[in-house]
Amino acid sequence: MMKKKKLPVMILCGVFLAICMLFFTFTFFNNYIKKEGSQKESESKETSKTGDMEKEPKMINLSNLTTLEVITDCTKFTPVTQDQSYNFETDMNQIRHSRINFTDIGDMVYLSIPDGGLFDFSKDTGSVDIACDRPDCEHDVKTAGGDCQANLHQLDLDVCGLQYYKGDLYYTLGGTMLYKMSLNREIKYKYASLLGEKGFGTNDWLIHRGYIYFCSLNDGIYKMPVDNPSYKELVISMPEGISSDMYMKAYGSYLYFTVYNPKESSYAAARYNTESNQIEQFVNVGENLNNIILDDNTFFNSIIDLSNIMVHDEKLYYIEGDGYNSKSIIYQYDIMSEKNEVFLEGEDKDTNFGLIYSDSDYIYIWKNIREGEDYYSGKEDKSISSYFAYTWDGELVEEILNTNEMDYSREPLEIVHRKYQTLVGSDSNRIYYLSMEWDQQTEEDGRSYNEIEGSKKVIISYINKTELSSEAPVLEHIAGEIPVQKGVGW
Repeated sequence: MMKKKKLPVMILCGVFLAICMLFFTFTFFNNYIKKEGSQKESESKETSKTGDMEKEPKMINLSNLTTLEVITDCTKFTPVTQDQSYNFETDMNQIRHSRINFTDIGDMVYLSIPDGGLFDFSKDTGSVDIACDRPDCEHDVKTAGGDCQANLHQLDLDVCGLQYYKGDLYYTLGGTMLYKMSLNREIKYKYASLLGEKGFGTNDWLIHRGYIYFCSLNDGIYKMPVDNPSYKELVISMPEGISSDMYMKAYGSYLYFTVYNPKESSYAAARYNTESNQIEQFVNVGENLNNIILDDNTFFNSIIDLSNIMVHDEKLYYIEGDGYNSKSIIYQYDIMSEKNEVFLEGEDKDTNFGLIYSDSDYIYIWKNIREGEDYYSGKEDKSISSYFAYTWDGELVEEILNTNEMDYSREPLEIVHRKYQTLVGSDSNRIYYLSMEWDQQTEEDGRSYNEIEGSKKVIISYINKTELSSEAPVLEHIAGEIPVQKGVGW
């Protein structure tokens, strides 16, 4: 009887042990699978992260940034009917500079040097005069709210931009307020606010063919009718973080603009067709872009400069190159055929370009070629920083001027003579530029400089275009000198 009872017990124990073994095996493999899955997921995330770090820049879909129709097929771009030739009465002044405000209106150039008030330069007579007709005026152009007609300062804000439009001058103060001044200098008043709906000021603005366009920080591109500046229309909105890298230029019936978002490694180049009220996006611009990765695994675009574009004969010119890690290349993009070609390529990695200005004869390109070491090290700096004139076929015509000359003597006086030059306009016969010169003396550390009082000099000069295509040397011709007040700086 005892043996018969042990058999069922043994069978039950065996079943129990088998179940335990199955449970243990299931638990072990389940944990193993989970661990393997977690590891693969982690590896997948890491691979994805690495892939993101190595991803190529992508085009921004402008349809997400505007309520206007966006067209990317160039064969469907709406043809314009208005005259596309340049008209200085109504079109954006094509030459602008961040440090000096000037506008070329044909026979006259108006300019405002930092803290120096408004001056006018006659191309016909070569005379340069402060823009004030009051004989008894002391021409105080530094005091905010001073009654000199040439004083553009208000509320201690800096003048940012100057443009002529249909008989009047427009300029901004502090990047938020647009002022209007009649050429007879009797009327000067606040004309419009350049604030976006989010309350941000502007980093770029222009007036072109009846409209004021401005790019509001962290907001977008707005347009306002010149004759009704209280009405604002948002043409392009912007995700946070890309507005400071948005730039505009206007040619004919188009407003060209570029967008770059470094956080997303994305970019766009397009134009706003003012006649059809459509956005026409260029799909092949910037197709050769690449990136570098910083230590914190953030992206930094190292080879794009869409901030300086130029348009001529339905071709868009833009630069790739960061000035530090790679040489610059200027590309010529045919808008209607979408063909992208190299227009000008740097000689080596130390050659950098900047698109500056153009007219019907030439395209003027700023070029910097780094040679030698910085003069702070006590060795001679042989870097070249100059304007060069090129034909529209990409042929070099001539170096026309050195933009940043520096002569110095380490011993015994340690005097540094600085000369800064920039183009301010041209006509069919001449190229005009502004030269600012001053002397500085080094302090004991050999690096800091004290400006030598009374050494400032500002000159309007010109180059004859006929000298560019001849064997004769290019000569500087003095047109006029701007009187510089004591205490005026830049």
